[in-house]
Order: sequence, then structure tokens, then C-alpha cells
Amino acid sequence: MILSELIPPRLLDLDDALARMAEEYGTPLYIYDRHTETEDFHHLREMLPQDVEIYYAMKANPLPQLLEHIAGLGCGCEVSSESELAVARQAVEPDRILVTGPAKTDALLRRGATLNVGAVILESRREADRLSAISAGLGARTRALLRVNPGRAGHAQLSMGGSTPFGMEPNQAVDILATRGDWPGLDLFGLHGYAASNITDPVALSSEFANFLDLFADIRNRSGCPLHMVDLGGGFGVASQLKDKDIDWSGIKGALADGIRTFRRGADIAVRVAVESGRFLVARGGVLLARVVDVKRTYGKVFAVLDGGTNVYLQPSKSYGKRPNPTRVIGRAGPVVRLSICGPLCTPADVMVAEADFPLPEIGALIAFYLTGAYGATASPGRFLGHGFPYEAVL
Repeated sequence: MILSELIPPRLLDLDDALARMAEEYGTPLYIYDRHTETEDFHHLREMLPQDVEIYYAMKANPLPQLLEHIAGLGCGCEVSSESELAVARQAVEPDRILVTGPAKTDALLRRGATLNVGAVILESRREADRLSAISAGLGARTRALLRVNPGRAGHAQLSMGGSTPFGMEPNQAVDILATRGDWPGLDLFGLHGYAASNITDPVALSSEFANFLDLFADIRNRSGCPLHMVDLGGGFGVASQLKDKDIDWSGIKGALADGIRTFRRGADIAVRVAVESGRFLVARGGVLLARVVDVKRTYGKVFAVLDGGTNVYLQPSKSYGKRPNPTRVIGRAGPVVRLSICGPLCTPADVMVAEADFPLPEIGALIAFYLTGAYGATASPGRFLGHGFPYEAVL
């Protein structure tokens, strides 16, 4: 077994339930545990000042049943497509939806304006022109935030700052806010920023939030435009692979509260503060089950071959399985041997676990991959070789 203290203890007691669901739905199969998702929402809620709003980034996992549960805990929804918007509307009221993305279609802008969503996040002057024209044509005035690119990379591999297609330069935001009357179809009421995804250093994330608050205060002062809302984006990382260490987020609340207090002192009005999170809310609650189809020895090495691999969970392919998620056998297994666990694809990159000491599973046993609730089924090449997408169920 490739075990880790990162696995929620509750999930280790669910083998019988997981095996029953695998029989009922078939494999590969994703199972998401509501209890764990609830725990992680309350953990995030406790990490933040109480009046900070939380929006669930649906791209992490848009399964409707899961979204309904998360929304019921108190999250709004952040969406980036018409499809996500349609799903979000089944779970929350329009004023709890933020519409984001660097290349919004006219259809998405029109739908956001028609529904009167909480805000459309505008990425450029051209996008402001388009939404204003669409909204005015509908006889509406759509709430909007301007996404600001701080001009530098964020503290993570997936950075949205600097020379990227995301957002606008601060001076452009100042110009738009200072001449906001030129967009009669818009209610430009705040700013948005997003530095990087999956930041696992709490000090670095606190620094990103503080920098955005300072930048937003400068834009407010230079434009003379009051800000009713600021969205600091997200980036709350999750330790999910074998060599990762658990993350101590205890210090972020005080740092963020101090930054918000200072920012609000410069405002003449009440200012809403929001953050977004996807991975943090759903990653730990997911378990991917795949069944052993074959076990064989080739030129001195042992391979367990599964009916699902990186076609349903792409992440391990990036390291050829050398940084696996915590993994266990559910079912009969023999002695511990040195083996690799692979999927069904005709590519050597389809390795879930590379050469690890692991109990030799019998044919038909289940292999459970933990901490797979985010960016799994919807961020993997399900159509590659025609294997299709896995079933998803909520426990």
C-alpha cells in the first residue's frame, strides 16, 4: 500500500461501501464523500475572516450532485462556460454566480446579463464594450468586476500573472473606472485578481492576497471610483501526492484580516471581499476505483494493469507515476513486491504508480486512488482510444 497521513481517516473505513458501489456502477469509478467535502468547507471557512464570501470554482469538479451539496453549505459558484452556468443555476440563485474566463462568447455574456448574475469578470476593454452593448440592448445594467493582472508571476507553477492572457494591466483598470460612464450597460462595482493555482505555501498565498489589496487600493485612489466588492481569487493548495506534506493554514486568517481592515479604512462604503476555491473543497473527498485486469512480469519487472488509468486521472502521467496519489488495494492481494500500476492506454505515460513496493493484487481486485476529487474526470482525456469517461457517484 502507498499510504499517507493525507488520506482522510474516514475514507479508510469505507472499503465495503466502495466495493459495493464498484459492483453496482462498474469501473473505473469516481466516488465523492459528502462528509469529507463538508469537513473541508468548514476548514476553509475557519481559515478566513467570517465575512469573506466563498465561491466554488466549478472547473475543479462540476458534478451536479456534488455542486448542490457544496452550494448548500454556503458557497456561491464561479463558472466559465454556458454549460457550467446552466448547472450552477440548478444549485444557486443568479446573484451568487460569478462568470469568469478570458474568452467569453457573446452567448455567455448575454446569458449572464439576462440572468442578472452576481458579476461578470471582465478581462479587457473590448470585453467591457461587448458586455455593455449586449446588456444595454436587453435594457439591463449588468454588474461587473475588472480582472487586474498584477504584472508578475504568482507563487505556483500555474501562474495567471505577468505575460499571460488573463486580465488587464492596472493602468487600464484605472482608465476604465475613471470613465465608467462610457459603459451605460455596466455597473462597474469592483475588482478581481487571481495570482496562481494550487499554492501550497500559506505565507506565499497571504502575500498574494496582501499585494492584491494594496494594488486594488491604489487603483481605487487613482480612479476615484468607489469599490463595492473585491475578489482576491484563490489558489488554496492541497497536499495530494505521496511526497507532499500536510499544510498548516492557521496563520492565513490573521494576515488576511489585517489586510482587509487596512483596505476598508480607505473606503467610504462597505466593501464585500470574496475568494474562490475549487481544489481545496473537493480534492480530499474523491476516491478513484479501477479494477485489475492483468498482472504480469516483463523482463524482470512486475506490472498490474487496470481498466482505468491516466485516461480518467491525468495527473500521474506528468511524472510517469513517480509522484502517485496515496493508493491501496481493496480485495485479495499477495506479498509485497516491487511493481508498477498502469492503465489501459497504448502509451508508456499511462503509469499511475511507478516501481513501488506494493501488495501483489489478484485479478479482479480494486485499486483505490485517494485525494482525486479535483480535476479528475473533467480534466482527463476520456475520449483517448475510445475508453470513454468514468461513472461518478456521491456517497
